[in-house]
Amino acid sequence: MAVKATMAFVDTTGQASRVIAYTADQAAANTLSAAIAAASNAGQRNVDGITVTIHTGAATAADYFDVEDKASLVFKAADGSTHKYQIPAPVTAMFDPADQETVLHSDPTGVIAAFIAGGLAYTGSALTTFIAGKRLRRRSRRG
Repeated sequence: MAVKATMAFVDTTGQASRVIAYTADQAAANTLSAAIAAASNAGQRNVDGITVTIHTGAATAADYFDVEDKASLVFKAADGSTHKYQIPAPVTAMFDPADQETVLHSDPTGVIAAFIAGGLAYTGSALTTFIAGKRLRRRSRRG
């Protein structure tokens, strides 16, 4: 059974973004939460749904400083389905230096390894393979 955790991030301009992640238990959620916080320039504010350590920190003004910039990660699960996660305000180290658009498979931040080690698809199936990742820029919806 998958456990759902919703993580909130705030960037240097005060905009907020959420990452919804599925894990097997609280320990896996804590590990994944720490990895996502390390891969983001936004400061993590809270995690709803389960009790985990909040990896707080001040947001950093960097190349991808706001939550409208995202690193979109696509994984294949053990049941053959694909699942996407988005990291708000991603750190520059996640991207290929040649184009600053493609997420590196070598994953210097450790977030891809954390998803494969403890992340689940919403169906409860373990994530087994990182397929690809790219930079997205989406306007935040307010309302």
